[in-house]
This record gives sequence, structure tokens and C-alpha cells, in this order.
Amino acid sequence: MKIYDNTKFYIITPANNYTGGPLSLHQLGSALKRLGHEVYMCYWGAPDNLQVHPWFKKFHLPNAGEVENKPHNIVITSETIPYPVQMITKAQIVVWWMSVDNHHVYMAGDFNEIIKQRTFLKRWTPSFHPLNMFELDHLVQSEYARQFLRFNGVPEEKIIHELRGYLAKSFYDNESKVDLSLKKDIVAYNPNKGFEFTQKIIESAPNLTFVPIQNMTPEQVQELLARSKVYIDFGNHPGRERIPRESTMSHCVVITSRRGSADNPIDVPIDDDFKFEDTLENIPKIIEKIRYVFENFKAEHDRQNSYRQIILKERDYFFKCVDEVFSKPNADKKVRSAIGGDLKDIEKMCDDFLNDKDVKLVYAVNDQFAGRKINYKNLLELEVISTADAEFLHYERRIDQFIMKKSK
Repeated sequence: MKIYDNTKFYIITPANNYTGGPLSLHQLGSALKRLGHEVYMCYWGAPDNLQVHPWFKKFHLPNAGEVENKPHNIVITSETIPYPVQMITKAQIVVWWMSVDNHHVYMAGDFNEIIKQRTFLKRWTPSFHPLNMFELDHLVQSEYARQFLRFNGVPEEKIIHELRGYLAKSFYDNESKVDLSLKKDIVAYNPNKGFEFTQKIIESAPNLTFVPIQNMTPEQVQELLARSKVYIDFGNHPGRERIPRESTMSHCVVITSRRGSADNPIDVPIDDDFKFEDTLENIPKIIEKIRYVFENFKAEHDRQNSYRQIILKERDYFFKCVDEVFSKPNADKKVRSAIGGDLKDIEKMCDDFLNDKDVKLVYAVNDQFAGRKINYKNLLELEVISTADAEFLHYERRIDQFIMKKSK
């Protein structure tokens, strides 16, 4: 991968989809924007008016209908390798492996057969590939993905870096606010992950309270996890799963299968007695473990403190990795500033700062006119964003300082 002064980044992501993968791809787009790169999101799989999920609009990343297919540009896609990437013949392509298993599902199509065989690390699927995976550059979100690429013969120099996405801001903000004394004997679980086996556990423990994470807003998920003592996940763990990490940050004790990324101590760094093979003979042991956690919650909770500390540092680690991989040549060192107030005040401040060599105006902040653009004397165009979005972009390190003026 070669980055030039005029490199444009195109990030391909599923449209109107709020899951861990698209969240990470938007985080990457935002981090690249922070470095001063020209970045575009490319959505696929939905009509134009449904492309950006409402929870991702706050990233304020431009949408490109198509890729400028030139050698100096870089296209970043997930391991599912959507069809549009096959049409890119000149631009550089980077595959970010967030889910090994989903590559097999999208390419082979028979998920149940793949699960039975459990051969994720052993082979490419299918026998043909729309792209030459051995010539592309790769990012890995997990040790599981790194092992998969190594086992399948991808040269080490083509695995350019580890890059882990991080959780939504609210989980970092609320981690210290969770009151362990208010935790209840509740087992939270995701019915979309390993439900066939989880259902057998539920049926075998009628006196335990199991609550599914479904049809919930992110706020409702967080509230459930904050009052639950245990989160179980007997899915296939295709990468570093989002909800187990959210559960850990919500001070749940996490119990998992030994599938996929959960089977190594790097991706899911909890002691072995919290991990179980998903076999019928292990169901009584799993239930016994859940009851033991209920009765000895503080001690079992503290045994997973190191896992929690790793997740607390993920955001800083993410930015560090992005800087190492994607630093822009001749990067602009100006202070990125957002100016706010009435529109007349904003225009006056544009005058004041337009020629300031140390300040770069990046956004205007005004709740009433959010969504509009200000074109100042054909010299500067600023997108007007809300106060809430401005605060989020400050958290994302896209805004360094606010210059606000209150009208008299």
C-alpha cells in the first residue's frame, strides 16, 4: 500500500446497517479524515435514501456513488468482498478482516455446513476467488484473523497491521457509573449468536432468568447489561465480537464457547473456566458456572478486570494504529476548529480566522441550521452541524477546539 499526497480513500460498507463491522468501518473513515485524508464511504445493498444508518450520520462522512479507479487511490473493504470491489482494476485494495467466518458464508453460501466442518482456519472458500487475495494488503481485527491468513499462505508482509475497532462512546462514558450492588441474577444473551445451543441451556435451567438482546436500542442494550450479572455467547465468534466487549464494559461476567476467536487468549482474554465447548454434556457445567457467578459475583467479576482494562484502552490503541499505517505525507498541522453562534457571528469569525496560519476551520455549529452549508465569499465552505454532533466529533478527535460566540 502506497499513500500519496493526492490519495483518496474509499471505504465500502453495507448500507443502512448498524452492526460491529459497519461501526468499525465508519470509525476508520473518521480516523482517516482526522489525519487530513480525502475520505468517502461507499454504501451498497440499499436504495440511495436508505444508505446511511441514522446512528452513523453523526460521523459526517461524505458518500461516494462510485470509486475513482486510479492507482494512487485506496479502497478499503471488509472480508466479505462485495461485488463492486471486483470491478476495481487500478486502485489499491486493502481487506480489513473483521470476521473470518463471514468470508466463508458470503463466498460459499452454506453456513450450516461450514459450522459443522469448523474449518475456518484451514482453507479458503470456495476454490475460486474474485480477487487474488495473496497480492492484496490485509488488516486484521483479531488474532483469529491473523492465524487464518497465515495458515492459508498469505505472506507476512501483506498483513500490514492489526486494527481493532472500538465500542460506542456511551460504553466508555458509563463504565465507571455501573453500580455492582444493583446487579441482578440475570443472564443476557444474543439470540442471533448460537441460539440453538443457548436454547438448550435455557430449557435446562428453568429457575434462571435469561433475557435476550433483541429489538433494543443501543441505550436499552446498555441498560440491560448494566443490571445483568452474566452475558453468555455460544456463537461461532467470527472475530472480536462487539457485544461480549460491551458486556465486559458493563461489568458483566462473560461466559463463551470455544469457537473462533473465543478459543484463543488474545481475542477473548478470560480464564479457561469461563469458556466451554458447546456440547450437550457441558450444559450442566455451564449452568453450574452461572450459578456460581451469581453467588460469588464480585470475586468472579474481578477475575475479568484485565479484560475490561484492555477494552478501556482500545480507542487510544485504534488511533495509534491508524496513525502508524495511514499517516499522511505533508500532513496539515493546523488546529482544527469549529466555530459556533448565530450565522452572522459565524461569518464574522470566518473573516477573523480565514487567514490564521495556525487554525483550520472545519465546521460551523448551530442547532437551528444543522445540515446546511455556509459558503463564505467563495473562499471557504463549512458544513453546519449540531452541538451534539460537534461534541461527538471532538470525541473522535476530528475537532480540536471550539470557538463559540453567544449573541447578546
